[in-house]
Amino acid sequence: MKIKNQNQKQNGISSSFGILIIVIIAVVAVGGVLAYQYMWSPDEPIKPIEEIIKPSMSEEEIAEKVVVDAFTYLHNREYSKAVPLFAWDQLEEYDPGRYLHYEGKNKEKALETACGFNNENCPEFNVVDSREMRKGQYDFKLQFYYEGSEGKIITGIPYGMEVPDLTEEEWEKYGFSYVVKKIEGEYKVMRGPFFTP
Repeated sequence: MKIKNQNQKQNGISSSFGILIIVIIAVVAVGGVLAYQYMWSPDEPIKPIEEIIKPSMSEEEIAEKVVVDAFTYLHNREYSKAVPLFAWDQLEEYDPGRYLHYEGKNKEKALETACGFNNENCPEFNVVDSREMRKGQYDFKLQFYYEGSEGKIITGIPYGMEVPDLTEEEWEKYGFSYVVKKIEGEYKVMRGPFFTP
């Protein structure tokens, strides 16, 4: 009888010990997955490359799509979608997007604030001209329109300065220069939304 009780006792301890080990392994596994998800939080949302590149598009068309998408998202106040389309680490020091980002470390807020300069949301626009600067780099002229102005374009001329004397044809092509450059296989807009030539 005594031997039987000892065996039962040992089996009880073994079962409890086994269950404890299984519980510990499960907790460690779940904790590891949660820790990985917490630590791996990309700074920018991942944009599937298929959304930009179509097999039939030329390099210039792909670059133009990037700048058009970026400013369409800004106009629609979809700042999070516009974030990955800008080359944040290569913006010029004087660029308000770069300044606002580094001041608050928030790219979406930087775009929202930059769009709000002069009490204007990033307005409707049109691409009026483009040129290839070098392989993988294009300069697009974007013409922006005052809201509710029936096509009156924003010239970006500071208050008090004379409006440039341009011909009708020159005014049709007047726009703000936005360079789009291929960086590590993807086209990025090289300046933030700021309406100066």
